[in-house]
Amino acid sequence: MAPQAINDVRGGRGESLFHIAITDYRNFPQPLFRAHFLGEKCPDVDHVVILEGASGVFFVQVKTTAGPLTVKSIKVRLTNEDRNQLAQVPGPTYLVGVHEPSKRCFIRSIDRSTITGITSIPIVYELNAANLQTLYDEVKKFWAVRTFKPNKSAFA
Repeated sequence: MAPQAINDVRGGRGESLFHIAITDYRNFPQPLFRAHFLGEKCPDVDHVVILEGASGVFFVQVKTTAGPLTVKSIKVRLTNEDRNQLAQVPGPTYLVGVHEPSKRCFIRSIDRSTITGITSIPIVYELNAANLQTLYDEVKKFWAVRTFKPNKSAFA
């Protein structure tokens, strides 16, 4: 199989593995999130993720790798230009690195403190039960002080 074909298959598997990880509810009474893949035509984000039982959404770009995990991190490649694009998305935005061989997912925020491209994600940010709950709480808290809808519109 040609290298590009392998990368396409690996990327598709990474998207699926992310979906499985973010909707894992084994340690919760119900899923915390509903994830929706935006398709390959969406230039900046791959998924919009909706909180269950609370108001809030966040956006995710997924990067999949077969490279080795280190004891501290997973190597990913998010260019400074791509980071700038993600930083413009209104709302919480995250980069998820998927280690395809082990089927493990790791998350990192793209926020105002992120000023350069990203080359790694610490393995302590794995999408496990504790970090899923932390992510849910973080996004819920973000949207608790904001409103989703404008008060007026020219089309109302």
